[in-house]
Amino acid sequence: MKLLVVDDCSNILDYLHALLTRRCHEVLSLRCNSEAEAAEILEDVGFLKFDVALVGFNMLGMLGTTLAVHINRLSPSTKVIITIESVPPEEADRLHRQGIAFGQLPAPFEPEELFRQLAAL
Repeated sequence: MKLLVVDDCSNILDYLHALLTRRCHEVLSLRCNSEAEAAEILEDVGFLKFDVALVGFNMLGMLGTTLAVHINRLSPSTKVIITIESVPPEEADRLHRQGIAFGQLPAPFEPEELFRQLAAL
């Protein structure tokens, strides 16, 4: 699969990148610490087509749910998994009302749970 991984924590990006590339996925990992960086990420999504985007929920500059909305608008076929923190129910409801399907992978998670979710997509 072609995967986009977005978070504001380098350790998380490094971990997910290593974990996913070991399973032979093509991975682009991008750090998001500001609205400007989020805008650059969205440009990449517009040009590069990803099967799945794994995004952190509470990043500096943008919530993962907001990024999920923009990713869905630019690339409706890209599935989104929000990682690390559980999405508050009101945010989940907002995404569902907009027709955006997404998975959640709250921390701590077992790698096999991530791979199970990826396989289900």
